[in-house]
Order: sequence, then C-alpha cells, then structure tokens
Amino acid sequence: MTLRHIVVGVDGSLTSVRALDWAAAEAVRHGGALRVLYAVPDRDEATPVLAYAASRTRERRHITPELPSLTAVHSPGQERMARESRAEEAVAHYALTHLRDQHRGVVVESHAVRTAPAPALLTASQEAAVVVVGAHRRTGVFGPRLGPVAHTLLHRSHCPLIVVPER
Repeated sequence: MTLRHIVVGVDGSLTSVRALDWAAAEAVRHGGALRVLYAVPDRDEATPVLAYAASRTRERRHITPELPSLTAVHSPGQERMARESRAEEAVAHYALTHLRDQHRGVVVESHAVRTAPAPALLTASQEAAVVVVGAHRRTGVFGPRLGPVAHTLLHRSHCPLIVVPER
C-alpha cells in the first residue's frame, strides 16, 4: 500500500512528539511522505512552546544563536515580525531534527501557519491519506474526553484520523 502523505499536527508537547514518531514509522512502513504542521493563532500563546522547541533544537544539534540578517530592517515592527517568523519555524525545525535523528529515510516537509490548529488540520486533511494528532485529554464530568482539536477532527476530517494516546 502506498500512501499519498501523512499529516501530523505538532505543538511542541511530548504528546505531539509521540504522534510524530507514530506518523514517521507509518510513513516508512508504507512508503509515504510526511507533512508536519504547526499552527498557532496567537503568538502570545505560542511563546512558551516556541522557546522550548528552540532550546531543544539547540541542545540536539548544538546550534549557535542565529546570526543577524544581512537584509536591512527599517523599523522596530519589521524587526519584531522577522524575529517572530523565525521563532514560529522553531517547532517545525525541532520536529525535523527529531525525525532526522530517529527515523532516517522519511521524506518530510514542514509548515508553520498562523491560524487555529483545527481549521489548519481540516484543510490539510483534504489532500492527506491520514491525519495524526496527539491526544490532549481533558477530564470531564463523565470521565476523560478528547481535547478540542482531536474532537473537531474526529467529526469533520476529510480522511481517517489517528489519535495517539498520551501514554
């Protein structure tokens, strides 16, 4: 069986790394490509995740801090936007670094988008063979339930959904 591609949603959490590992193993097993998608609607919400992913990437690859851009920046706003764009790529870069270390031979592409995770993954599901996400479970009145992204995908995805458990 050959898959078109597998889409995996990552957010920098341990659960999303487990989903990334599962998706990579399936991509190798079936000869499919892997698309890593990091979506965040609010930069304030993303800052702790981005900082963690960037520090993990530096630890793994012993990366030195980025050199200043050779492109002139004309205003503080442009400089901030350029810095934030580089930071948004940190989670996807961490995912790629992890894949190169753990799953050699996987064809991977990564994307960081500024939108809510559920709509971004729903759009990606239109062209995917399968979508993979980690289970961020919440405890409710009647016991554990899926988080909002997995719940939305479960009901509206255009392809099969795999929810990788926390443990």
